[in-house]
Amino acid sequence: MSVSYPITFPSVGITRFDLRFRKSVAMSESPFTYKQQVHDFGGGKWEAEVTLAPLTYAQSRSVDAFFVGLEGKKGTFLMNHPLHTTTGSATAGYGAIGATALAITGNTFAAGTFFSIANHLYMMTEAKGAGNPTTVNIQPPLRTVHSNGDSLDLTLPKGTWRLSTNEVNSYTDINGLFYYSFSCTEAV
Repeated sequence: MSVSYPITFPSVGITRFDLRFRKSVAMSESPFTYKQQVHDFGGGKWEAEVTLAPLTYAQSRSVDAFFVGLEGKKGTFLMNHPLHTTTGSATAGYGAIGATALAITGNTFAAGTFFSIANHLYMMTEAKGAGNPTTVNIQPPLRTVHSNGDSLDLTLPKGTWRLSTNEVNSYTDINGLFYYSFSCTEAV
């Protein structure tokens, strides 16, 4: 029986989560006048470096099985940022693939609020006010078409990820604890 992707990230502690946003923007600069030309190609994605808490031998078995089951860059997995949660509820208006603005109905939210729709992670790059609906700028661009009324997951917003390399390293210390760290990128 084959594995059905995306699989769920194991329930283990994360001690470090470095999240970065990469945008597809090119810039050229004149060597004479230093005038710059900038072109935004419209792409954007999340990348992360993750370090897990030290694990016992028993805990490490499920983590090993998870990584081996991904088969390197082939498989995808669902993972949320361990510290980004928001209370409240909201729904999205219609959104086309590639859109960077979305009409949102619901509570007010600060700029920098993370949410997910259909297991894709987004950030509001401006505050969402009290008006319903309020159109806010978001990043990265929408991955799929969204209908009016699609729910935003604000409690545990998660994205779909894949490993950045085909290998994951771990090590064991003298106390028999296992340590893992890995890089991943948003599966677009």
